[in-house]
Amino acid sequence: MPGNRTVVILVAVALLVSASAAVFRSDDEGMTGIVSDVRETENGHVFNITVPDGTQIRCYTGGPVPGDGAIVTIHGSFSGDGGIFFADKVIEH
Repeated sequence: MPGNRTVVILVAVALLVSASAAVFRSDDEGMTGIVSDVRETENGHVFNITVPDGTQIRCYTGGPVPGDGAIVTIHGSFSGDGGIFFADKVIEH
């Protein structure tokens, strides 16, 4: 099952990236995950990232976003109800 192997490799890389990011931690460390379900909106992009523990986080950014399967670190804040993460910065790895 080549598709499953790809997912395992992407998750492993995401874990390695987040582990290495922990070494260089700052006050605003962001969240690292794998991008999926990218949609363009009138004012930007909405997408999901899957973080290493398997949680999917719905995100919005006014700037460009990498395509499905990319590993990114996002910086920003959650909405008041926690339903969406407003990404001020999206960094592709």
